[in-house]
Amino acid sequence: NLSFKYSISHDSISQSLHKKLGERISVMDFGAKGDGVTDDTIAIQNTFVYAYYNKRSVIFPTGDYLISKPILVFVNNGEGLSSINVSGESLSRTRIICSSDFSAHLSSGLLADTAAFIVVNQTFLNLDGTFKNGTGTTHGVYISDMRLVCQSENVKYGIMLAVLNANSTYKRLAIEKFSNAGIKNFNHFYLNILEKVRVHNSPIGFDHELGINTSVKHDSCYVVGANDKAYLVGGAYMNMTNCCADGCTGTIFYLRGFQGVITNPGSESHNAKKMFYAR
Repeated sequence: NLSFKYSISHDSISQSLHKKLGERISVMDFGAKGDGVTDDTIAIQNTFVYAYYNKRSVIFPTGDYLISKPILVFVNNGEGLSSINVSGESLSRTRIICSSDFSAHLSSGLLADTAAFIVVNQTFLNLDGTFKNGTGTTHGVYISDMRLVCQSENVKYGIMLAVLNANSTYKRLAIEKFSNAGIKNFNHFYLNILEKVRVHNSPIGFDHELGINTSVKHDSCYVVGANDKAYLVGGAYMNMTNCCADGCTGTIFYLRGFQGVITNPGSESHNAKKMFYAR
């Protein structure tokens, strides 16, 4: 069972590599193979910790990256302090694959949950490089152009927002076969954009039931094969445009306290319980 501890000091990386990396760093520069066989968890996590300390963007070159624990995406705890840009090459060229022996970082708290990516802040990182449960906020996250895949349906979420998340963008993503939901926020979620995000074969596509969800835009999102709720939304002032769901057997739009606008929805889910449910 892989036990992560950050192993590269943020000020000890060679100066030549530091100059080479510039504003964008590649997970391969930290040892990730992307061959679909090697466990790349530690290499990818080291990349994100370095990116946090040095205010760098992270890129995933073409490849299949096997991970056995959640990758913690670190952002500063406060608005306007820092942001992070995480990008792959495209949906077909960059895949993050959760292994069959995937496990959580901790046995209790937020980090007892499992997800391919968990967006957190520095309160989740101990000085000795180990992880802990934290609190606070995350702002300015940008994740795009990759596919997150759970092969054994043993991981709950594709992307998990552990604390308040705002002013962030999730774009051109495909999220497949997670056991609970494609994207899940555990706290307030506002001033965010989800654009061209596709969730395949998870019980819930987008789970925005917890916290205050406001001023969020879903644009051209797509859910396939959800058997519970394609779009689970609790909150107000949300704009959903061109959002669709096909082959779903649950409720397509499950809305609680919704005061937003839904424009051009679509669904070819002939066995769905309901197209809209509002309360």
